[in-house]
Amino acid sequence: MTKKRNYLEIINKLITTIKNLKLLQRYIRKHYAKQEQDWVEYYLQPIIDMMGSITSTFPIFNDIKVHLYKSVRNFEKNYPNGKHAIYTGSHWIGIKDGKMFDPFDHCQLYGTNQFCQTYVLMWLTGNLTMYKPQEEGQEISELDKYYFYTKQALDFIQEKILLKYNKKHRKLRMYKRCIKILQNYPMMCLNVIELPK
Repeated sequence: MTKKRNYLEIINKLITTIKNLKLLQRYIRKHYAKQEQDWVEYYLQPIIDMMGSITSTFPIFNDIKVHLYKSVRNFEKNYPNGKHAIYTGSHWIGIKDGKMFDPFDHCQLYGTNQFCQTYVLMWLTGNLTMYKPQEEGQEISELDKYYFYTKQALDFIQEKILLKYNKKHRKLRMYKRCIKILQNYPMMCLNVIELPK
């Protein structure tokens, strides 16, 4: 078995706790750092960059106003109507008709850089299904909802973004290839994200 294949099998797993995810990440970074770095740079980072592009992705939704480097204080007063995607300098927040949505409160592990801009777009466009825990009595993993939202984000990107993307964009073919790989390894898209200390 090649080292690359071994890495993919180890990292693309459902992990139940943040503690176990940190242990897995330490192991991977000790034994498979090059494979992880290559996979993230080749497949995940292009999609994260694409989704954060205010010139290519956000114009698909012309009813959403984009605000860069803005504070979300007094949002009800400052943004009482319409749909707003706000970049605070390190994180995306959504405001719709005076109600704020922060992906850290629902979809994304606090302090990570994953798909916050995607979750905001999903929420603003009515494409975000809120996570509901498994049936009562079943054990629920502390990471279940984050895997759920990661998969939702990947599907949204393929179905709602790439189908409407500028057909002449020079990287469109690469984005389509990347999203297919990410959909084949959805757990990795969470498992490789750097966690806060």
